[in-house]
Formats: sequence, C-alpha cells, structure tokens
Amino acid sequence: RVPNKMIAGHDKALIFTSTKEACLAACLNERNFICRSAEYNYVTLQCRLSDHDRRTVRKDYAPVDFVDAQGVDYFENLCLS
Repeated sequence: RVPNKMIAGHDKALIFTSTKEACLAACLNERNFICRSAEYNYVTLQCRLSDHDRRTVRKDYAPVDFVDAQGVDYFENLCLS
C-alpha cells in the first residue's frame, strides 16, 4: 500500500466499490486483463484497475514517479507469478 499516491494515465478499468477490500478483490478476480495494480479513492469510491504497476510503467526509461493524490491509495498485486 502506498498512501495518497497514484500512477496517472494507465487505468484499464474504472469501477465503483464501497470498500478498499472490494476494490482489491476486483483486481484479483479480473478476467479481461492481468490486473497488476489498483488505486482506491476513499472519497469518490472509485476503484481504478491497471495492467501496469510501478515496475512495468516507464517514463524516459526510468521508474515512474508517483503522483500525489489525497484520499487515494495505490496497491500492487503481489499474487502474480
């Protein structure tokens, strides 16, 4: 969990869930793409799923920087092999 951070511009799906746990479960259960990360907004209840994470997203061949996002937490799917 990375609190108050997000990676902008790499969303593959946007859903609305009432809890962070439901958002994380949606990522784990995603069938249309490999969900590598999720961002949950505690204010708007938006759950953004992505097929990228901070290791796969590159900006000028360097690791991506997080964007400040108050009320949003970034999570990575560590269950991938």
